[in-house]
Amino acid sequence: MLGILFSVFLQSAPGDRPVFTGFDIAREKNEHKVIVVAALKNPARSDLADLWVSVVYFDGDRELRTSNSARIPRLTTKEPASVTLEARQVEKFSRYEVMVESGGEKLVYAGTPSEETPRLKRVESAPVRAPDARTTVEARGLKWFNRDPLDPKQEGPGDVPFLRLAIRGKGQTVHPSGKIQVMLFDGKKPLRFLNIGIADACYRKDAGELNATTAVPETVAYDPINGEVWIGLARVDPAVTSLRADVTLILEAYGTWEWKGLEKSFTSDPCPPGKK
Repeated sequence: MLGILFSVFLQSAPGDRPVFTGFDIAREKNEHKVIVVAALKNPARSDLADLWVSVVYFDGDRELRTSNSARIPRLTTKEPASVTLEARQVEKFSRYEVMVESGGEKLVYAGTPSEETPRLKRVESAPVRAPDARTTVEARGLKWFNRDPLDPKQEGPGDVPFLRLAIRGKGQTVHPSGKIQVMLFDGKKPLRFLNIGIADACYRKDAGELNATTAVPETVAYDPINGEVWIGLARVDPAVTSLRADVTLILEAYGTWEWKGLEKSFTSDPCPPGKK
């Protein structure tokens, strides 16, 4: 039955795509948080199953932040469904894109703060989320912290990039322990090797509280809204450094993930254990 529902989603005409009937945006000064309560309806003739919704904020063409992903187990033809999407550290944005994923397809809706609801902009292919119990890991890029020029302890130029990893099992965020090993390169030149433990204390360190002083290499913190583990890599000058990394993530009782040659966007699709 689930396969039939996925097929309906993929083969539906443009007029049968899910439609946003509400998109209420609220802002909080604390942590520059943006909270969206969105409502979707299904104009198709058949129910849709296992939809994932998230929103990406932009300032012009510059991507700022991505919200948490919210799951709609079933979107019926009779009743709308609502989701709550939160993102932090979004001080100013001029537009946003909402991603609705299901069955290998991603619908991208676009909107601005002055518009009532987002409208369908384009359709893309998307990786099918694993339906079984295997834990998946997704590399979600780098978060950069600029050097504090007034801090005498921060000698030399350079900013600190944090690698963001989302670890999930059955669509839910999990908090496993283990370690991460990172071999950093500047182009082909070895830069440094990190071997960092991931323990319970790491999940209690809020990534939203990191700043230019506390965001130092080998720091591990956790973003509870997006379910991401952040790992501080090294102090480098992004203007003259071509950063690349080989990453091995070992999680107790879950498995081992390996990425070779992560660079530029430092992103990967959600994946089970193995070499990428």
